[in-house]
Amino acid sequence: MPGLFGKFSLFDVLVYIGIIAVAIIATRFFAPRYYDRVIAAASLSGLLVFLAIVGLKVQSTSLRIVLLISSAMAIYDFWLDAYSKKSNGDET
Repeated sequence: MPGLFGKFSLFDVLVYIGIIAVAIIATRFFAPRYYDRVIAAASLSGLLVFLAIVGLKVQSTSLRIVLLISSAMAIYDFWLDAYSKKSNGDET
């Protein structure tokens, strides 16, 4: 699989993580209104990538079912936290 610097390596992963960190910091300074949503989306995507790697490496059907359920719960919690009116200060 090709990466940024020839063959895909750990350095490519570190560059991608660095880009995400810079984007989060830039959001904090230039768009603080969306900072919580960006942090939540980055955390959710990190969790989903981790769960996908575990699901691919471990050959267990029951574990994959548990990972699928926990992914669905994390996505639902992200949706409630990031887009519900109460958490955004809209009490109407």
